[in-house]
Amino acid sequence: TDATLQLSGEAVDVSARWDPQAWSATAEVRSLPLDRWVPGVDAPRLDARLHASGHGTSLDAASAHEIVLRARGGQLVGNADLDEGLRATFELDADLADALGPPASGRLVGPIAIEADDLASLRAASVTGAITAEHVHIAGTHIDGGLAIDGSFRHIDVRSQFDVSGSVTGVIQSTATIED
Repeated sequence: TDATLQLSGEAVDVSARWDPQAWSATAEVRSLPLDRWVPGVDAPRLDARLHASGHGTSLDAASAHEIVLRARGGQLVGNADLDEGLRATFELDADLADALGPPASGRLVGPIAIEADDLASLRAASVTGAITAEHVHIAGTHIDGGLAIDGSFRHIDVRSQFDVSGSVTGVIQSTATIED
């Protein structure tokens, strides 16, 4: 016996197929509001194309492509795949003028990557990133530099270095460890 399922909503369309040997499911998410799950963030929305497949009760592979997580002032765009492990890559693009308002301008941009052996070990996943300040000006001060992220969700090291010029001049360096 085979079975199929089709669901359609304002922000999500889902289709699934099952037969005795295998199953698969796909979903398309369009501007799904995330306010309930991400409080304190202005107008968070999610777009993505999702696919999963397996056999019996086992998940063989899953993917999330064309992921766009956006909120006022910025977005993360990327893809994620789960097969021999979890691999996700994203690009951050944050417009400081939109996020903070005047007198801020410029962007924070750069890659962020997440890798885990499987979903069960997600909290121990490797997290890396390199965020760069591009043409950043805040209250008459020009800021160049960036920050590096390295570690896991349980233990993240963040290192930054910013050269500051204008109404304030100097170098800002910091190192922080965020632990669970």
